[in-house]
Parts: sequence; structure tokens; C-alpha cells
Amino acid sequence: MEIQKSRIRGPHLEVLVRGPTFLESIARHDRVPFHERFLRADEMRRVIASNKRLIEAFSGDDWRTVVHGVPCHTGTLAAYTSPGQKLGQSIEYADPETGYRYLFRVPEAYQKEKDAILVAEPPDYALEIDGETVIVHAAKVDIVTDFPFKFSLAYYKAEPVHGIPSGKAISMEDPDSSYLGRTDSFVGPVSLAFLLDLSSNSRRRALAIDLTMSNGLGIIAESPVIAIMEPERRGFLLE
Repeated sequence: MEIQKSRIRGPHLEVLVRGPTFLESIARHDRVPFHERFLRADEMRRVIASNKRLIEAFSGDDWRTVVHGVPCHTGTLAAYTSPGQKLGQSIEYADPETGYRYLFRVPEAYQKEKDAILVAEPPDYALEIDGETVIVHAAKVDIVTDFPFKFSLAYYKAEPVHGIPSGKAISMEDPDSSYLGRTDSFVGPVSLAFLLDLSSNSRRRALAIDLTMSNGLGIIAESPVIAIMEPERRGFLLE
């Protein structure tokens, strides 16, 4: 399975698929699975921006150029098991909407770990479709330990490498806090949304890892230049 190839990369960002509005989210208007958009972006040699890159964008002035792309699926892929359960040889997740089964093979060094989350970053992984199974082929897999086990939504401090929440819950007033929602076990992209307080121009990170693949979220990619698109095309380059 080919992973490394020549890709279009750069310090800027470009929205390939706009994020849904609140009403569109309620209506669930868009059920395109993440893996389909990932494969389309891969054909275009585009790299979906990582979770850490997008957090950095929304911590600075870049957020204005890509705000119409959120909420979005990031290019960061994650896999975790139920609280207290070893990661084992592989982690599987069945998407309740599409019926696709996602398979993430666990490196031997991590198979006995508990309460941890595995992370693969773009472009160091590929997705293979075998019938209704989506197999993750990762050239490099990192582990984040002390992954929060609470199923209720809470705020946590994100670790510095991938921007994944870890450790104990902290106050939402902490400027470095991230809003986390997790499920029992999961394989899929880290999904990211931001709560904006327009009165103070502050940007609260809302990091969700329990969204299903078919939520139809936005897609934001790396770009070598500042992307300026026509309004009628904005956010639909993968459609």
C-alpha cells in the first residue's frame, strides 16, 4: 500500500469542503464518509491539515481565512479502546450510519497499553477500502497516554505534539483547555470545532473525537499559497 508520494504542501490553508451550518448539522444533510473525501484529496495530492496545525491556525490570525471550513475532520487519525481495556492487536470501529468497519492495526510495542490513544498524522498513513472495511496503513504511529476515560463532555489540557487532550479534567476557564467528547472505542479522524465569543474575539477550542465518519464535516488542506476562491466555489473543491 503506497503511503509516501509527492504531495502539495505548504504553510497556508485552503478549505476544500465547507463545514456545515448549525441547521445543516441538525438536518444531517451531508452523509459523505470521511474516507471518501480523504481518498479524493489523496487523488489530488492534497494533505488534509492536522489537528495541531488547525489549533495553531485558530490561535492566531489564520482563523478568518478558514472559519467557513469548520466544524471539520482533521487529517489526524486516532484509535482508542474502552476504558481499562488493552489496545490489543487491532482496534475496530463500526460506523453506525454507513455500516463501514474501520480497522487500525496496533504496533506490538503498544498492544498492552490501557487508557491510551494511538495517533497517525498526515501524510504518514493511507486508507485501503476492502469491501465495507476501511483499513488504516500507518507508516508511523504515536501514542498519547492518560487519555481521559470519562464519557461525559469535559475540558482537558492538550498534549503538545498532536493537540490531543490528556490527563485530568480542568476548568473551562483555562485558556489552554480543550473540550473533549469521546465514545466507548473509536477509529477515525479527530474532528475539530471552535466556539467563538465574538464579543471578546476569544476562540474556545472544542475538540471532538467521537463524531462518526458520516457527519459531513468540512475539510481543510495545507496549501503553498494563500487560497483565494470564487464565492460560488468556496468550500466545494472535493465535490
